[in-house]
Amino acid sequence: MKRNKVIMMVFMSVFFMFNCVPSYAFLGWGKAKTTDEIMEQTKVLIEQKEYLKAIDQLEDVLEEEPDRADARAFLGYCYFWTGDYRRAEFDLKQALRVDPNNVELIQRYVYTLQKLNRLDEAFGIVQELSVRTPNKKPLQDILTNIKQGQIEDYKF
Repeated sequence: MKRNKVIMMVFMSVFFMFNCVPSYAFLGWGKAKTTDEIMEQTKVLIEQKEYLKAIDQLEDVLEEEPDRADARAFLGYCYFWTGDYRRAEFDLKQALRVDPNNVELIQRYVYTLQKLNRLDEAFGIVQELSVRTPNKKPLQDILTNIKQGQIEDYKF
């Protein structure tokens, strides 16, 4: 009799578990994604020009890892493409604080400042970075292009 009760309890437990708990919980669909997985999805969204969706995901990544330069840079790119140049400038500047020798990032930051009509500031920033950077050639090229008004070369 006691054995039958145990069997019945096990059967009922299994029955309720599969009928009351969502099936995706057993299949792993509800697992939280890592920030690296979110970044990979974000790159796809950016390629598809889904900037607002990418912004949402990037903000989630930055909540977990506030000093992640690539997420901050991508956030700046997305804001640039949505026309929010001030926010783009803020995020690109934050990314540059973490990764100050990233020439591509510097180019995009300079182009953003140009959109904000602040080329003098861009020139000063690049000049300051070129003093601190071991490989000065790319930064010297950027300075030359700023002087010659050829900033359009650095479009996103």
